[in-house]
Parts: sequence; C-alpha cells; structure tokens
Amino acid sequence: MSKRAKPGAAAADWVPELTETIARYIVDPDDIMNYLDALEPTKTLGDLHHLLHLLQKHGTSKDIWPRLRITPPLVNEVRLLKAVVKFFSHIELATTGDVSWLCLAPATTMHLTAFPTIAEDSTAWYNELTRLPITHITWKYFDDEDRSALVNALPRLPQLKGLTIEFENTIAPFLEFISTSTLHELHLGQHLFAGTDGPSGSSHDYKLMNLTKWIRTQSARTLTFPLADLRWCTPGAVQAFLDALSQSTTLTTFVGHRFSLSALQRCTIRWPWSLEALYIDNVFMNDADDAAIVEAFLHHSNLKQLEFNQPEFSSDCFRSFLDRLPPSLERLTLRNAGLSDQEMQILAKLLPTMAIVKLNLSENSFEDPGVYSLAEVLDKTSIEELCLDGNNFSEAAGVALIESTKSKPRVFISLRDCGFDEDEKEKLAALVRRQGVRLDLAD
Repeated sequence: MSKRAKPGAAAADWVPELTETIARYIVDPDDIMNYLDALEPTKTLGDLHHLLHLLQKHGTSKDIWPRLRITPPLVNEVRLLKAVVKFFSHIELATTGDVSWLCLAPATTMHLTAFPTIAEDSTAWYNELTRLPITHITWKYFDDEDRSALVNALPRLPQLKGLTIEFENTIAPFLEFISTSTLHELHLGQHLFAGTDGPSGSSHDYKLMNLTKWIRTQSARTLTFPLADLRWCTPGAVQAFLDALSQSTTLTTFVGHRFSLSALQRCTIRWPWSLEALYIDNVFMNDADDAAIVEAFLHHSNLKQLEFNQPEFSSDCFRSFLDRLPPSLERLTLRNAGLSDQEMQILAKLLPTMAIVKLNLSENSFEDPGVYSLAEVLDKTSIEELCLDGNNFSEAAGVALIESTKSKPRVFISLRDCGFDEDEKEKLAALVRRQGVRLDLAD
C-alpha cells in the first residue's frame, strides 16, 4: 500500500532559484503570502525568507507586494530590504531617509513620491537620488528650496518618463525643463496657470508655449491638463496648443480637468487619430453651441475609451451627443451625469448599434424604468461589463437585468451601493449563480 505524500514533499526537492523565479510571477498580495507560508518548512525560500519576514512584521502585504512601497516603517529595515529589492520590478519611494544602500537593476521602475524634510539638505538629498533609476515623480510641495533642488536634478534623471505636479504655485521652471525633456507622461494639477511666475507680461502664454513645444517635439503619450486654465492665455497661444494636440502622432491618453467650453469657443479642437482614451470632467452641454463644440471633437476621432465625470446634458443635447460618438468607441463612462429614465430610453435604443463593450453609468438619477430599458436590449448589445453602482432601483429591476443576460452568460454586472438589503442581495446572488453571470453587490 503506497504512502500518501506529505504536504510540501515535492517542493522539498526545489532549489531556491526555482522558488524565487515562481514568486516573481505571483501578483496577488494574499497569494504571495500563502505561497511563502506553505514553502517555509521546505527550507527552499532562499532570500524569499526575508520577504516573508517583512510581510509578517508589517502586516499590510498590499503595500509591499507586488510593488514595494518604501514607507517610514520600512525605510529602517535596511537588512531586509537589501535582500528583497531584487524581487521587485516596481518600487515607490514614499519617505525620506538614507537610501544610499539601495541598489536596483536597470530595468526596475522607481516612483518618487517623497520630498526632503526640513532637517535635510534638499540639494544633497536630490543629488543622491540621481543615481537611482527613477522613472516617475509625483510632486505636491511648494517650498522654494526644494523646488529649486528638484528642478536642478531633473536633467540628471535619464530614465525619467513620467512627472505628476499636483500642487505648485511656481510652475514655469518645471515647464522649461519639460519642453525639451523626453517625458512620455505629464500630469498637471489644477490652477497651475493662475500664478505670474513666467516672464513679465506674458507669463501664462510663456508657460503654455513650453507645454506646446513638448507636445510638438517629443513623444508625448499621456497628458493631464486643467483645461479651464486656458482662460488665462491669449487665443493665439491656446490655438497653438490645441493644434499641437491635434497633430500629435503619439498621444494616446488625455485627461482634461475642469473642462471649459468658454475657453474653446473661439478655437478649433480636434483630437489626434492616435488618441485612444479621453477623460474629461464637468462638461456642460446646455445649448446648441456647447453641443457643437463637443460633438465636433468627438465625431472626428478614433477614441476607444471615453469617460465623462459629472457632465451636464440638456434633453436635446444628449441624443445628438450619442449620435456623434465615434464608431471605434468600446468603453463609455457617464458618471454622475444626472441621467433620467427618459435619457436611459434614448441610450437603450442606440446601444445595439454601438460597439460598446464596457458601460459605466454609476451615480445617476434613473430608477426602475431606466433599468428596464437596459434589460430589454442588453442581449442585443456588445456589452460585456455593465456598472450601475450608486443608482437607486428595486430588486425586481435587478432581477430583470440579470435575466436579460441569458444569452450572455459571462457578462459582468456591478450593482454596488444600489440600496438593496441583505435578503435582496442574497436573492440576486442566487439568481446569478444559476445564470452564470458575474455580479458585484458589495457596498
């Protein structure tokens, strides 16, 4: 009679190199913890033993794996960090402190989100960082000394590809660097153009011209920009900026904060054919002039993903907006748009003619009739993921929606925060188990 193998017996024959190689392909924080726990008795962990100790000691595995986030509690764990940094391809430096020991492989990406403390010399701190493969920086400070030290260090970061400036009242020095940099991603926070930190008499245009130069001459791929700040610039500078956007062959993602139609009424805007994803908040289409601007730049595009957050549509504008969506569009988000049951009927009639695969209508105003409109056409659409989070409708409407997916058994539906009580959630969960539909009901 053969003996049953003991748990971990096969793994006992592994060498640490194999255990370490497999670990690099595990993404989920809980899975890596279970993997290391299971293999610890086999004595095959090698340096992964230090990673297990790090995870056990600090508890929040999601902050350590798969991206290592060096925080104040971790920065002093020099011995452990030295042993485990080789397992990470992405590292975030989120605290100050001595990191002179840090030695990373060239392929490692490093995101800097910290800045020097008052007790540290800013120039020395940033000079030390220039030897690291920093690929992304998030800046949200406004101390003059720190700003100057960072701006001076930026040209000495050859692997830098992404820069986020969340808060800054003196942005001109950054834009001067950006204009000739090889950055691929640039994310600018709000109100950055309100200050007068450029050359006297033309500060706002000067800042926009540097940004325009970066778009024209470099491989800009992602840009986040506070569109309302265009009102500080002259029409000529604004049009030059918009022309640079429309002529780009590399830009794939644009995020526009505080969208201002008034800043664009005297200008022409067309999105480049390379643009695949457009995210804009506060789009207000209340009359024909507003609608014409938005429809023009949507219709002549190759967008695959469009997200409007807190848009405002008049009844007439909503139908014309949908009619002008590009046929290439696969993902559509209209979050917190105030969509009514009547507007849901309009959308439902058009959905079967669209190529929409993922539809997000969270936090709107429609109720049961709007959901029933969707249920009537869902099986005739291309939709694979539907998000209705934060809407208020009944269990019966939820049932109708789920039952409409009989011919689409692998569709995913999210109904978070829709006001269902626990009994209603259980009934809906039982229904989806029979249907084979994937459903998220968590609050």
